[in-house]
Amino acid sequence: MFKKGDIAAKITTTVAHYGFGSGRAPSAHHSIEIIRIASATREGFVKSYQTCEGSPVYKHYDRIGRVEFLTIGGEMQAHAQRLFAAAVDTSALRFDDREAAKAAILAA
Repeated sequence: MFKKGDIAAKITTTVAHYGFGSGRAPSAHHSIEIIRIASATREGFVKSYQTCEGSPVYKHYDRIGRVEFLTIGGEMQAHAQRLFAAAVDTSALRFDDREAAKAAILAA
């Protein structure tokens, strides 16, 4: 699946739970971040990643399954490489929905 140097999308899901009897339903929020794979296992699972050029490498250890990595393939991989290289900080690589992320990648 993933190999070192690939650009991927990291989707983090945050769920807000409310107390029993509050009358409010749980709500989920997704945030998307464009990342570079720093290392992966032979099977293609992500071990660590970088959030922007020159940033520290973060180890990936998601024990409860709230983080998902999506492959950016084909022609979009080249656009994503350019977007990642041009980003000065991580705020340029964070998005609230998939369409905004896709539009930013294609604009690079």
